[in-house]
Amino acid sequence: MKKDRMHVRRRTSDYYTVTDSSTGRILGRVGNLCVGGFMLIAIDSLETGKVYQLKITFPETILDAKHMALVGECRWSAQNDLAGWWENGFEIHGLSGEAMNLLQNVIQRFVTDESGKSRTPAKASEKEDTKLEYVRDRSTYLRHSHKTHFKS
Repeated sequence: MKKDRMHVRRRTSDYYTVTDSSTGRILGRVGNLCVGGFMLIAIDSLETGKVYQLKITFPETILDAKHMALVGECRWSAQNDLAGWWENGFEIHGLSGEAMNLLQNVIQRFVTDESGKSRTPAKASEKEDTKLEYVRDRSTYLRHSHKTHFKS
């Protein structure tokens, strides 16, 4: 999985909804992202080896686009028992130059660096910053709460 990647994946700083374009079904949201692939956080395990026609919806318009269509192959699927969801790894196939440019802009604007700090541009609203901090604080609380309540 991780050691075989050509690109470093970055955590997203907002919600990117992922839809199966062929069925219209919402599959989940992007957990991390790079130009070569992404991790989909979902309530279900997805079939590994299957190629999906996907649509990723952005939190705001980027380069005049509200979403992007892409082809992705589910390479692995693992249950996260602690969080209660499935993590599904996707490899992105055959992006056009225009789609690659859009994806690179998304990564540059809406992901976090290795330290967890947002790389969202300074012009982002206070509301977005507050929302991101709430998610981080809640995540820390849930991890701590889980350890406190379930000690043996």
